Amino acid sequence: MWVKLEADGDKLLKVTWGNQDGFFEDTYSIGVATLNECAEAVRAELARLSEWAVGRSPDSRWERLTALAKAGKALHSALMLDVAMKANIKAIRQLIEMDFDSGQRVLKIYVDSSLHLPWGLVFDGKVPASPGDLPADSPEKAEMALFSHFWALKYDLSVGSMLKVPGSLDSQRERFGLLSLVNDQVYQCIDQQADDSCLRELCELMRARVGTAKSLEECQDLIEDTDASDILFHFFGHQHDQTLDLGSGGTVSLVEFCELMGTLVDRGRDHNASPYGLMFLNGCESALGKDDYSFRSRALSAGVFGVIATESIVRMPFAARFGHRFLKSMVQDGRTVSATMHDLWHAEDLWPESLLYGCYANPLYCIRKGSGTSAGAR
Repeated sequence: MWVKLEADGDKLLKVTWGNQDGFFEDTYSIGVATLNECAEAVRAELARLSEWAVGRSPDSRWERLTALAKAGKALHSALMLDVAMKANIKAIRQLIEMDFDSGQRVLKIYVDSSLHLPWGLVFDGKVPASPGDLPADSPEKAEMALFSHFWALKYDLSVGSMLKVPGSLDSQRERFGLLSLVNDQVYQCIDQQADDSCLRELCELMRARVGTAKSLEECQDLIEDTDASDILFHFFGHQHDQTLDLGSGGTVSLVEFCELMGTLVDRGRDHNASPYGLMFLNGCESALGKDDYSFRSRALSAGVFGVIATESIVRMPFAARFGHRFLKSMVQDGRTVSATMHDLWHAEDLWPESLLYGCYANPLYCIRKGSGTSAGAR
């Protein structure tokens, strides 16, 4: 199933739904201002959930989740708000429910990168009134079931403006590389915890080709020295006001970052390969940005097939755990973006902080082991 939002004048968006059989006959228009207002309300509640995660008080957990679900429900209403087309929207919602009931759990969202909604937090069901008696052995699993109408949990969700599958999808690719740009203080902190197998394996993954850089200059040198043409770019550190903080390695502005991504894309073309990259920005609020440009919007441009980014502030210990699981699934196990994010969003030990991550990437992107020792992307 898919939905497309495109400009309809200065203040409206035309909304078109469809599935594998084609587009639904009825379309409708919604207001951009109303949509953005509801999205801001969701982000505000998500920020409160992020604050809760620091202390993880059991007394306020349910309050934070229900408040987030209510805001997500209002956002869903805004996505379906066209009074003049009320009957048509009702018919569309019935078609969506029929597809879901028949097992269609993939939802692709096509939208201009200038419109940023926290799509995974859209909530299209009834907000639970109380937790009831959660089982002592698996309370997180039961809680996720109660909040299963969050789109991150309900669908295999992906968002982007460039979700077309490249023609070389089925070809064997031998020149994949993982390039990690890290905050040196954060990296040193996790690297010294050798007794933690999760953190140890994360560092080992980051040291694989192309390698780990702790400054913009080191990152540029690694790009020049590698023969990899298809690169998963991974940032692990702090992000604030569209600037990547590398600790003693300095900072990377959005303009410098865009130039760096351009270099990666051009390098692939110089090697007579179709650039096939993915970005994983594991830093606070990396999905956010200004009206004209953001890290997320750069990831939806030519030569890069999307980004996994954060919608709010994320605790560094949690970011390390999430990052380890994501890279292991993608790089070691060769799973798709869709399968990887599905597992992470549904992981009981990552709930509910997993909701802080958004998927703005081609759901079919994956890295397939080649015949040699390196990994190949397809």
